[in-house]
Amino acid sequence: MVAMERSKETVSAIKALGYPSGSCLSRCRCDELPCPLLTWLSVELRTLCPELQDPDRTTNVLLVKELRHLLSSMSSPLADMTSDVLEPSVLNNVTEFLVSELLTARIMKHKESHPEENLKEDDSAREQRLEGDRGFSQEYEDTDAAEASRPSAEMQAEWILLLRSLGLGASSQLDDVKSEVKLRIDHLPGGEMANPLLKPILSSEQWREVKKINQVLLEDYGCRRQMMIKRFQVTLQSFAWGEKQKVVK
Repeated sequence: MVAMERSKETVSAIKALGYPSGSCLSRCRCDELPCPLLTWLSVELRTLCPELQDPDRTTNVLLVKELRHLLSSMSSPLADMTSDVLEPSVLNNVTEFLVSELLTARIMKHKESHPEENLKEDDSAREQRLEGDRGFSQEYEDTDAAEASRPSAEMQAEWILLLRSLGLGASSQLDDVKSEVKLRIDHLPGGEMANPLLKPILSSEQWREVKKINQVLLEDYGCRRQMMIKRFQVTLQSFAWGEKQKVVK
């Protein structure tokens, strides 16, 4: 299998998280699990989030079965993988997901241990801070000083994930994000019932199957919605964290 090159933003985020090895950093050459990077990410996540612990695990090595359990515990759609042989694109998506979740867990842990930083700010001050941080994605430069660059790397990673989820380019600004979100909201159904696409009358068995499909889609949508809300919240929180780190320095 051909290894996929990781983006600069993902590599920076992995370094900022404190990954102690160079294995699979810029690209993963593993033909199968275990992968040292995925194993390290899973250990870090389980350390920060006890609810992700698997009582049946006897080792920290991450194989396909353990990966499915971890992703399922995190309500990730990636848990639906059916093959034990993971393609490079799947491994890359799983890595980016675990990196973003570990960034989130680190930020939330920092907030819990520093409650004095969670004081509410008025709307005008928050808007001024957001305006000042618009260009952080262009200003961030990769560095080997992982500890010094950690706040900027985490903000960069969350910003890139947000842009990808909205289908925007890396050069997009905060105004572009606001416009895209507003555009998508405007295109939501206005409450009117659309004409049915399916004309024939369904049998009882067919209706049962339709309801099953609908339930699966609802659960998947709910999961994706919660992930999006969570990432929006963490992105806003990381702005405040980065600004306070600058003041401290």
